[in-house]
Amino acid sequence: MRTRSRWGLAAATTGVVVAGAVVVPGVASADPDLPPTTAEQLLADVASAQELPFSGTVEHTSDLGLPELPQGRGGGGGDLVGLLTGTTTLRVWSDGEQRQRLALLGSFSENDVVRDGTDAWVWRSDERTAVQAELPSQEQLEAARGSAGDAGAGTPWPGATPAEAAQRALAALDPTTEVVLDGTTTVAGRDAYDLALRPRSTTSLVGEVRVAVDAETSYPLSVQVTARGASDPALRTAFTDLSYAVPGDDVFAFTPPDGAEVREAPSLGAAMAEGSAPEGRHGASSGWTGEGPVSSSGGGSAPEGAAPTVVGEGWDAVAVLRGAAGGLTSGAGDLGAGQALLDAAQPVTGEFGSGRALQTALVSVLALDDGRVLVGAVPTSVLEQAALDPAAVP
Repeated sequence: MRTRSRWGLAAATTGVVVAGAVVVPGVASADPDLPPTTAEQLLADVASAQELPFSGTVEHTSDLGLPELPQGRGGGGGDLVGLLTGTTTLRVWSDGEQRQRLALLGSFSENDVVRDGTDAWVWRSDERTAVQAELPSQEQLEAARGSAGDAGAGTPWPGATPAEAAQRALAALDPTTEVVLDGTTTVAGRDAYDLALRPRSTTSLVGEVRVAVDAETSYPLSVQVTARGASDPALRTAFTDLSYAVPGDDVFAFTPPDGAEVREAPSLGAAMAEGSAPEGRHGASSGWTGEGPVSSSGGGSAPEGAAPTVVGEGWDAVAVLRGAAGGLTSGAGDLGAGQALLDAAQPVTGEFGSGRALQTALVSVLALDDGRVLVGAVPTSVLEQAALDPAAVP
């Protein structure tokens, strides 16, 4: 499970179990505003942190070395293509699993997903479309999963908040990761401890993952990922402002504006796809249908049979997805982002077959002509070798 979480984190840059992690003893700096603690205690605090209501602004900055990608029709970063290149701004509100709102802000557009109990709306301002979906109640969700104990408060867009990105990373901890408490910092005006996760692998493209943890609430405030040998982060998501006050009821009340095209969909995932709403980070819809829990690790319930094969261990793990190559060009809708990525990839051929390969600062992708797509936080040469593994055969 931890290996799967780690490659999921790698894929999301294109993821709290701490047992077995290598925790380096250390005490936070003598900042008079923060009591001393240890990395081990901080991990435990994050794992047991109470779920709190919140609202805030999240800024996501990405410098993966990707080619310039086509922006959506809203332009100005108002779509999730902007999460792959440049800077994107999101507003997020949460009052538990049943009441959430997330707005992706562009220069001339705004894309929203709003949930209030069993009522959900997807709004896209540039197209003036509003798609409504009726979702299961809290009781139905709990009955479906058999227990309310794993009820996370993830958002419809996996990894959209620092907390979800942090949980992906923390869920991947094992002895291949060195965990260090590396001083203190301030994020969105709040004092925080700085936790550093360092892969012991000499192959992984990831050099370090830093998580700033709120000293008062143990809520992750920022996550930044730095490539091996680099000094500046290739990926950073952080709150620029944050309040733990309960959002007002009006935040979760949505009424389509006059003149908007209004449609209905059977699930939130379908509403996001039908409404041409912001798409998930893998190019398709987020996969959150509203019919199952979205965990704090940021993942939704995957379609049956869609789980990838994982080759390798730890930070060197490679995910093998079958029949996914076509989705790279079609999954980004009319944005053309998938095709732009393929155009930037280099043709490759070898014992593994033929296709195209792209290596960024943190993640590599190998799309083979036989329909397989291999993804990992490793060089493309490792993906090519993984494609020969018996577990990765077409």
